[in-house]
Amino acid sequence: MGNEMTTNLSLSAIVQDELDNSEGTTWLLFYKVTIYIEYAWSKFENFVKEKATIEPEKFKLEIYLEEGTLVCNNPFDVLGWWKANELKYPILPRVAYDMLANPVTTVASEATFSAGSRVRDPYRASLLPTTVEMLICGGDWLWNKYGIVKKNPLW
Repeated sequence: MGNEMTTNLSLSAIVQDELDNSEGTTWLLFYKVTIYIEYAWSKFENFVKEKATIEPEKFKLEIYLEEGTLVCNNPFDVLGWWKANELKYPILPRVAYDMLANPVTTVASEATFSAGSRVRDPYRASLLPTTVEMLICGGDWLWNKYGIVKKNPLW
């Protein structure tokens, strides 16, 4: 019972009690402080065990995909929405900017995605290489999504 009382006292109360007690010895003070430290350490270990059992944080993409769909009848500014949600999703807006901020091209999509003709020729030389790459990647993603197989693969 004496140990329980000692562990329930604060460290400063133990030290003050020993200083006030003229018969107290150094080893007794050391013993009581050691008991208090062991008690505090066990409390800390229990705290860490409780925190370690919390589920790991979900990826931002998972959180985004689990959100409901926004139904909007008015014209919707997609880039503005991503700008407003930049703090919530730090990486996804960059992907959206890369995909959505490219200027619309006048190149016919059939010619761009056709493996049989050149993607860039003197008439379409104003397209940046990154824009052409995005167009080709987008076409590949759509073909893959709908199970379309290319007749003449480039590879």
